[in-house]
Amino acid sequence: VVKMKQLVFVNPKNVDALNYLGYTWTVQGKNLDQAGEYLKLAMKLRPGNAYITDSWGWYLYTTGKVREAIVQLEKAVQIKGDESTILEHLGDAYSRANLQEKAVMMYQKAATYS
Repeated sequence: VVKMKQLVFVNPKNVDALNYLGYTWTVQGKNLDQAGEYLKLAMKLRPGNAYITDSWGWYLYTTGKVREAIVQLEKAVQIKGDESTILEHLGDAYSRANLQEKAVMMYQKAATYS
């Protein structure tokens, strides 16, 4: 994390560092405001990237915006539907939205790629 923070300090538009920090902080439940800002910037700088879209979707999920998260996570799956973590994230969002059949399908699909 320290090296990524240094990278962002030196190059505030380093998309990989922005995504790494934003996602890591989201998972840790730390610096969520900054995580959101970093992920929004990463999305703007590299639209259509499955991993960044997944990170943004996971941020939305973590911050309680489940419906918005589903939209983003579905986009990430459309881009990279063979990535188990992305599929699992979408399954979690479906589950929280009480869409259990869809959640089970995503978990099963994720298991085939892990």
